Amino acid sequence: MRYALIAVVVAGVCVLEWTTSPTTLAALAVVLPTIGLVPFAVLAGRPLGDEDAAPGNRRVV
Repeated sequence: MRYALIAVVVAGVCVLEWTTSPTTLAALAVVLPTIGLVPFAVLAGRPLGDEDAAPGNRRVV
């Protein structure tokens, strides 16, 4: 299933390159990677859990 998805994406990129103008391709080359990084930035900003309860984070008061 993964290889079929990769094949569809590659075919879509080939069709896009064949049908669009160089200016549009240049704009997409700048915008699409930025949009692709958004989910990673959102996930990186979320806390993974209760960091104060981790074994190495004992506070002595």
